[in-house]
Amino acid sequence: MRARTGTAPTDGVTGNRAGAAGAGRHRSGSDREADAGHRETAPPSADLPIEHAEPPADGVGDVAAEALGASVTPARLRGDERGLPSVAGALPDYDQPHHLVRLRAAEPVAGDTDPGLRGDAAAAFTDTAVLVVVDGDDGGRLSVPYDSLTAVGRRGDAVVLDAGATAYRLLLPRAHDEDAAVEAAVSFLERELR
Repeated sequence: MRARTGTAPTDGVTGNRAGAAGAGRHRSGSDREADAGHRETAPPSADLPIEHAEPPADGVGDVAAEALGASVTPARLRGDERGLPSVAGALPDYDQPHHLVRLRAAEPVAGDTDPGLRGDAAAAFTDTAVLVVVDGDDGGRLSVPYDSLTAVGRRGDAVVLDAGATAYRLLLPRAHDEDAAVEAAVSFLERELR
């Protein structure tokens, strides 16, 4: 990790640190000698270089920057303590996520066939597919390519993906705290299928 360094700003006239005690006052050599045993109060880091940590070099910043929706952020791609699993490692190299939606943990996917996935879950709406990522002992991944879908929509607490012979219901959290992200993802998916 590289660190950028800098120093605290000065007042531009005397060269004293802006806001430091005694700033703007010219001090003679005898004043400085008299104060040798006494230091003026200043923040402990005022004389130290200022370090700015750069984000980890895992590439999620670039992925998030290319997303069309606001729900794809570096933090959300890495997962969070509220039950959003890390999606970053599950994404194929060629597939850009545009929307990321938290799913219900107990039973994130329901439908004609039960994929048997249980755990913290999210759905990434990418360039080519809906990718469901589920963490936990009964976790796994489910990818539903757009070219297999015949219809999509939101019905109550689920995003419904109709793949002809199979329909998947992506169950949403009951808190409804991501309704705007869900609506944006469904609109995106409807545009992709046109």
